[in-house]
Amino acid sequence: YVNSFSKKYRDQYKRAHKKFDGIQVKELTLEEVVLHEETLYDLYHYVAKNAMIAIVGDINKDKAASIAEQLAAALPKGQESTPPATPLPPALKNRVIKVAYPSQQTTIFLGQLGIAAKDANYFPLLIGNQILGGGILTSRLFNEVRNKRGLCYGINSGFKALQVTGPFLIVLQTRRDQAANALAVTEKTLKDFLVNGPSTQELLAAKQALIGSFPFSFASNESILAAIEKIAFYQLPLNYLDTYSEKIAAVSLEQVQNAFADAIKAREDEQRLINEAQAYANDVIAKARGAAARKTQEAEGYKEQVIAHLQQQQAQAQAAQSAAIAN
Repeated sequence: YVNSFSKKYRDQYKRAHKKFDGIQVKELTLEEVVLHEETLYDLYHYVAKNAMIAIVGDINKDKAASIAEQLAAALPKGQESTPPATPLPPALKNRVIKVAYPSQQTTIFLGQLGIAAKDANYFPLLIGNQILGGGILTSRLFNEVRNKRGLCYGINSGFKALQVTGPFLIVLQTRRDQAANALAVTEKTLKDFLVNGPSTQELLAAKQALIGSFPFSFASNESILAAIEKIAFYQLPLNYLDTYSEKIAAVSLEQVQNAFADAIKAREDEQRLINEAQAYANDVIAKARGAAARKTQEAEGYKEQVIAHLQQQQAQAQAAQSAAIAN
């Protein structure tokens, strides 16, 4: 690892090594790796090979490149990290995890795997989510759970699109004594949306909201910096910001419906494969039990034949012995 440092830091390491005689090199146990996981992560990932430096301000390209080179030189050179693996889908059966907390309020999270930043259905699902729960005061979830029934203080949904598949979450806060009812209405609203999809009017309103709010994404240097970092980190097209509004406007109602239908179909296909595997296993087990039963019957039959044959031989031997005594 030391050899990956720039010369400046290799020299500093050598000087420090001479001054400190207590440095030890040892192989870490699994428990020690877990204990020092954050430190090890920093050592191997916060290196120049993984650095993406974005600069925003009154500066020209040459000056920005010079600053970036200086910043990168201050980091260990390191090695480029291996892209993270796509997370495996959890078991299909829903799990409810309750965490006791001494409060009159309850926060509810509903979640599952969502999409990656470069998913082909990113824009249709973005619009669909705007209708479902992304529009803070206009979404279906807000209207059904908050406006009509007053079951929550606030509710929203969203996709956290990452380098690999990130989560899809619905989050709401409610009174503890209303939690069960609020959850039931939330789940029903989600199911209705997945089955029936959005209306043409909802689609138009969602597009207008997303396109209209897009310029506010660049209201400050900090927000511009965040947008540039997103393009670099997720390796999005360089014209991503230029074509964002166009891609939103081009999404059709059918695309939104198909995007959510694909998500449903994927779960149904997974369940179908599990069912087929279980049926195959049951069939194999049944056949194996049938074969074992036949073998058992055959063995019992053979056993009876052997016993009968031995009994016959024994009877013949006794008869021959009796005849010999009589003579």
